[in-house]
Amino acid sequence: MLVVEFLQVFLHGGGGITLLAGTQLRLFTAYFCIFIIGDRFVKQYVRLMAFFTYVSFFFLILWFFPGILEAIRDVASTYLLDPFDPGTGFYAEIPSVFVFALEKTLFTDFRNPGPFWEPGAFSFFLNIAIALNTLWKGKFFSRLNWVFMIAIVTTQSTAGLIALFVLILIYYTRSFQLSNAFFLILFAIAGFYAYMNVSFIGEKLVEDIVLAEETTTSRFGSALADINDFSNSPWIGWGRGESRYGGELVLSFTKENHRNNGITGFLATYGIPMFLIYFFYLFKSMRKVCDYFKVKSRHLVWLPFLGIFVMGFSQGVFTRPFFYALIFIFPILQLNQLSKDDKEVSSIPNL
Repeated sequence: MLVVEFLQVFLHGGGGITLLAGTQLRLFTAYFCIFIIGDRFVKQYVRLMAFFTYVSFFFLILWFFPGILEAIRDVASTYLLDPFDPGTGFYAEIPSVFVFALEKTLFTDFRNPGPFWEPGAFSFFLNIAIALNTLWKGKFFSRLNWVFMIAIVTTQSTAGLIALFVLILIYYTRSFQLSNAFFLILFAIAGFYAYMNVSFIGEKLVEDIVLAEETTTSRFGSALADINDFSNSPWIGWGRGESRYGGELVLSFTKENHRNNGITGFLATYGIPMFLIYFFYLFKSMRKVCDYFKVKSRHLVWLPFLGIFVMGFSQGVFTRPFFYALIFIFPILQLNQLSKDDKEVSSIPNL
């Protein structure tokens, strides 16, 4: 990645040493977090998301007491803002109480953002939690996964529900049993009904498609803009600097021209080779998690991988430290396994 970004600065300009240092800092932070947490990562992540989910339900209850919720938001807006946050306009900081974000859609549309910057982001991390918890516990419809699924519904995220549908589809196609086929038919009927009758699913998808040619605010519009960027530099991408956007900084974007498709965004940012390497190691990491929890069905490796990939079409998150951390799960678990094997061998008495 460092080599690719050097080439980007050399060929396209922009960013410079600040951009290069920022990327390396994110990568080192991600690596050392995984190195320290080790094989406890999945369990700790699921437990942390469970905590955030229960906290979010508490604040959703406060929605029925608007005076209390507005008072909390006023306090957060005055005393709990980050003094170093550079965001303004569309990227202005969201008032929060650290474990829950008081995002505006909570007050207008009853959408649950959890501790993240918008409800769609919360649904992203919840789907990851469902997938990893399934690998850990060995079953999809566990009590905690039901809690996570209820939380996804409260986010009213179209992409979140589509990703959840994909997770269920993958889980129930791991074996060709009649009961699984019957369940999938019922689920497909329920999904079609939701698409036709629930406004934030069917209408949102149609609206995104209609707006694709006019603005990048829709996922499809962002994809078109990203693919256009990618076509002009397919091998090394355009990087994260302002050269990709014609000299315009990301923080100056508005709701109408910001980019929000993570898959095509990463492709336009780093080009084909880096894109393939990144997702190859993400897949390897998810496969290593399956090995760690002794998951019998190799088919289930696609559960977290495709869940992340599908949700990636709605959130530009793949250059965030957490997602860099995911690609380091594979080497860290591999090192831990080798270390355990060495200890077991050394503990065998010489004959």
